[in-house]
Amino acid sequence: MSTVSTKTLIKPSSETSLSVDVQTPESLMDEVRDFVDGISDEFWRTIESHFRRLTHRMLFGDSSLRRWEESDDIVQSSMLRLYACLRSV
Repeated sequence: MSTVSTKTLIKPSSETSLSVDVQTPESLMDEVRDFVDGISDEFWRTIESHFRRLTHRMLFGDSSLRRWEESDDIVQSSMLRLYACLRSV
């Protein structure tokens, strides 16, 4: 999980102080990975739907490309690449 440390930046008087939460890069990366792991199924279905529409438009416009690629293959490959990119952050 994330580690947060508090550092005092300015201490104008003995009664007041200004402090800021500082996170290490590692803790921020852990938060990003936790976020990616926690993305809902609804999000992935929405992204898949967008990829399907985009793929259909691409293949509909180019019959020579349609011959070599199936839209399901393109969508699956795109989804896997997106997931891998998000996990590698």
